[in-house]
Amino acid sequence: MPTLRDQDTVLIRKTDYVKRFNLIYFQQGNTQQVRRVVGLPGERIDYKEDTLFVNGESVEEKFLVDDINDAQRNGGQYTPNFTLLDITNQQTIPDDCYLVLADNRSYGSDSRQYGLVTRNQIIGVLQTLLLPLTDTKKL
Repeated sequence: MPTLRDQDTVLIRKTDYVKRFNLIYFQQGNTQQVRRVVGLPGERIDYKEDTLFVNGESVEEKFLVDDINDAQRNGGQYTPNFTLLDITNQQTIPDDCYLVLADNRSYGSDSRQYGLVTRNQIIGVLQTLLLPLTDTKKL
């Protein structure tokens, strides 16, 4: 089941505090998007063989375990290999910038296509799925 679906209603908290794996709501061009924060200011990010590396240390993305396992069972990768250098021509994420990835890595656009998200683009952090009531959950 996707993290969010069309017509879901969510509670968004306006904040300057963003941490890894938060879902953020932000302005990208003429549209608003929701994406997951994977890289924070000052960090070096690499993705290799479906493993996220932050400053050279592997970090588990628990919310993707089933998707990664399915892709690997089918002989593929869920997230193609990349480095921050590939995306930005920089070694580390600049101050007030974030690297975001779509949870649906095959179909969603994210920092790999449009670059880093700046702090002033962020509208808020998603807190709770409110509607439909049958699916209420903390995000």
